[in-house]
Amino acid sequence: MATQNDNRAYLVPLAIFFSGLLVAGAVLVADEINPIAEKEGTAVVAEGGAAPEEGTPTPESRYPSEPLRDRIAIDYQEGLLAKGDENAPVTIYEISEFACPFCAEYAGADVIPSRDIDQDQSYATIMKEYVDQGLVRYVFVDLILHGPIAAKAHEVFHCAAEQGKGWEMHDAIFTGFSDWTQASETEAEPKLVGYAAEVGLNPTTIQACLDEGRYSERVAENTSFGRQLAETAAQNGFQEFIGRTQDGEEYASTGTPTFFINGRPLIGAQPYSSFEALIEEELGR
Repeated sequence: MATQNDNRAYLVPLAIFFSGLLVAGAVLVADEINPIAEKEGTAVVAEGGAAPEEGTPTPESRYPSEPLRDRIAIDYQEGLLAKGDENAPVTIYEISEFACPFCAEYAGADVIPSRDIDQDQSYATIMKEYVDQGLVRYVFVDLILHGPIAAKAHEVFHCAAEQGKGWEMHDAIFTGFSDWTQASETEAEPKLVGYAAEVGLNPTTIQACLDEGRYSERVAENTSFGRQLAETAAQNGFQEFIGRTQDGEEYASTGTPTFFINGRPLIGAQPYSSFEALIEEELGR
């Protein structure tokens, strides 16, 4: 059984840890979690460390040096939770993790006090102005970066969705971010399950679903889907999805939150105006 200190190897109070990283707001990671560096105002977990020494041969680029087009093609994958009219002219994919502080901020939780609160109304405003009006279909893509407790949060989310309360659970988990992410592993799971009562579900039913591992494979599959979107974006030359190792080798960098608006990427917990501009451009096509 993991101790509190063991668990915090995965979730070192995230709200505190990231509160000094003011930004556009995204956590970018490679396939392995490595030391954190700041890059263009974005929290970056980079694979490798320093740049190659001068004179070191640079490996041949895997990806184009500039975008080949303005968007990528995305085919909906079964098992992703979506809301809004499936025939809406605009589809937004959000690659997100419940243990990501910038994702929580985007969803409306106040976990990074130094951020402008006006930036943290983007999600609610998109729902009101576009999803509820039938103009946008919104798809949530699970991407697990912070270990087993984060994965449990996503399983709870899907267990609730099975009973028609997925989006309500989404809101409850993000609202409780500072509570469950700072708890020990043994404390965090009951807190997550307890949100069931807040959204009108029976916690015992959610616990049974969790114990069964009913959605563990789905969460893993959705994480793979999110990584594949990043790989596709890198293959299409979107530089914000291309990282480099210490030896200069390129790899696809996956981050949260990341959005694709009709396939056009937008990185980080951006202000509503950034989303509005892209959505309106797509509606005008």
